Amino acid sequence: MKLKEVCFFPEIKDGFTKFSGDEKIKFTNYLRKGINIAFCPDAVEVFGEIVGDSSPCTDGVWQWPNFLAECVVRLNWVVSTDFAAHARDNGWQVPPVNLESIEL
Repeated sequence: MKLKEVCFFPEIKDGFTKFSGDEKIKFTNYLRKGINIAFCPDAVEVFGEIVGDSSPCTDGVWQWPNFLAECVVRLNWVVSTDFAAHARDNGWQVPPVNLESIEL
């Protein structure tokens, strides 16, 4: 399966979601529990703050950079509505991922 990409800096074309409160905590925990599919030992700096590395993570359907959780927490970044709905539909739990079925 080819993964959908979120926050690898393309334009968001289908709307966006900004999280707050309890839902923001649940979403960032979801991001942090993503399965790391490669290791990138870089340090990503956004607006003068180091926010993590760009190692791609996945839930088996979407992939996102490891630093996305910190950007949502500290910088209030938004994500695509489709990705937000997917995480919510999963009950904020990253499902088991079969890495052999993923096309990189």
